[in-house]
Amino acid sequence: VTSDVMADKQRALCLSFIRRGQQADGGWMPSADAPADAATTALALQALQQYASDPRLARSTYRAEELADAITRGRSFLAAQQKPDGSWSDVATTSWALVALLMR
Repeated sequence: VTSDVMADKQRALCLSFIRRGQQADGGWMPSADAPADAATTALALQALQQYASDPRLARSTYRAEELADAITRGRSFLAAQQKPDGSWSDVATTSWALVALLMR
Protein backbone atom coordinates (compact mmCIF):
# COMPACT_ATOMS: atom_id res chain seq x y z
CA VAL A 1 0.00 0.00 0.00
CA THR A 2 2.99 2.23 0.54
CA SER A 3 6.41 2.15 -1.05
CA ASP A 4 8.07 1.86 2.37
CA VAL A 5 8.61 -1.88 2.75
CA MET A 6 9.98 -1.61 6.29
CA ALA A 7 7.00 0.49 7.44
CA ASP A 8 4.61 -2.01 5.86
CA LYS A 9 6.38 -4.87 7.64
CA GLN A 10 6.25 -3.09 11.03
CA ARG A 11 2.57 -2.24 10.54
CA ALA A 12 1.81 -5.90 9.77
CA LEU A 13 3.68 -7.07 12.88
CA CYS A 14 1.89 -4.55 15.09
CA LEU A 15 -1.55 -5.32 13.68
CA SER A 16 -0.92 -9.03 14.12
CA PHE A 17 0.04 -8.47 17.76
CA ILE A 18 -3.12 -6.40 18.33
CA ARG A 19 -5.28 -9.01 16.61
CA ARG A 20 -3.91 -11.82 18.80
CA GLY A 21 -4.69 -9.77 21.92
CA GLN A 22 -8.42 -9.41 21.30
CA GLN A 23 -10.43 -11.74 23.51
CA ALA A 24 -13.71 -13.54 22.81
CA ASP A 25 -15.58 -10.85 24.79
CA GLY A 26 -14.27 -8.18 22.37
CA GLY A 27 -11.84 -6.55 24.77
CA TRP A 28 -8.06 -6.51 24.71
CA MET A 29 -5.85 -7.74 27.52
CA PRO A 30 -2.79 -5.83 28.73
CA SER A 31 -0.73 -9.04 29.03
CA ALA A 32 -1.09 -12.75 28.41
CA ASP A 33 -2.07 -13.51 32.00
CA ALA A 34 -4.54 -10.66 32.56
CA PRO A 35 -8.19 -10.24 31.60
CA ALA A 36 -9.27 -7.68 29.04
CA ASP A 37 -9.65 -4.19 30.44
CA ALA A 38 -11.08 -0.82 29.41
CA ALA A 39 -7.78 1.04 29.15
CA THR A 40 -6.10 -1.49 26.88
CA THR A 41 -9.26 -1.89 24.82
CA ALA A 42 -9.59 1.88 24.35
CA LEU A 43 -6.03 2.15 23.09
CA ALA A 44 -6.31 -0.86 20.78
CA LEU A 45 -9.54 0.56 19.36
CA GLN A 46 -7.93 3.90 18.69
CA ALA A 47 -5.18 2.17 16.74
CA LEU A 48 -7.55 0.00 14.70
CA GLN A 49 -10.01 2.79 14.02
CA GLN A 50 -7.25 4.66 12.21
CA TYR A 51 -7.50 1.94 9.55
CA ALA A 52 -11.30 2.01 9.22
CA SER A 53 -11.26 4.76 6.58
CA ASP A 54 -8.69 2.85 4.49
CA PRO A 55 -8.79 -0.84 5.47
CA ARG A 56 -6.31 -1.66 2.68
CA LEU A 57 -3.60 -0.51 5.07
CA ALA A 58 -4.55 -3.35 7.44
CA ARG A 59 -5.05 -6.02 4.79
CA SER A 60 -1.91 -7.90 5.81
CA THR A 61 -3.77 -8.88 8.98
CA TYR A 62 -7.48 -8.08 8.63
CA ARG A 63 -9.92 -8.33 5.76
CA ALA A 64 -12.16 -5.23 5.73
CA GLU A 65 -15.08 -7.09 7.32
CA GLU A 66 -12.81 -8.59 10.00
CA LEU A 67 -11.48 -5.16 10.88
CA ALA A 68 -15.01 -3.77 11.14
CA ASP A 69 -16.03 -6.72 13.33
CA ALA A 70 -13.01 -6.33 15.64
CA ILE A 71 -13.84 -2.64 16.09
CA THR A 72 -17.54 -3.32 16.72
CA ARG A 73 -16.77 -6.01 19.27
CA GLY A 74 -14.22 -3.78 21.00
CA ARG A 75 -16.64 -0.86 21.15
CA SER A 76 -19.32 -3.12 22.67
CA PHE A 77 -16.88 -4.38 25.29
CA LEU A 78 -15.83 -0.84 26.14
CA ALA A 79 -19.40 0.43 26.44
CA ALA A 80 -20.26 -2.47 28.75
CA GLN A 81 -17.37 -1.54 31.08
CA GLN A 82 -18.68 1.99 31.76
CA LYS A 83 -19.64 2.51 35.38
CA PRO A 84 -23.00 3.98 36.50
CA ASP A 85 -21.30 7.32 37.27
CA GLY A 86 -20.18 7.55 33.62
CA SER A 87 -16.53 6.74 34.25
CA TRP A 88 -14.22 3.89 33.41
CA SER A 89 -12.40 3.54 36.75
CA ASP A 90 -10.16 6.65 36.59
CA VAL A 91 -9.72 9.89 34.68
CA ALA A 92 -7.07 8.55 32.30
CA THR A 93 -9.05 5.44 31.34
CA THR A 94 -12.24 7.47 31.01
CA SER A 95 -10.47 9.91 28.71
CA TRP A 96 -9.06 7.15 26.49
CA ALA A 97 -12.44 5.39 26.39
CA LEU A 98 -14.23 8.58 25.35
CA VAL A 99 -11.76 9.21 22.55
CA ALA A 100 -12.10 5.62 21.34
CA LEU A 101 -15.90 5.75 21.37
CA LEU A 102 -16.03 9.13 19.63
CA MET A 103 -13.82 8.00 16.75
CA ARG A 104 -15.52 6.71 13.63
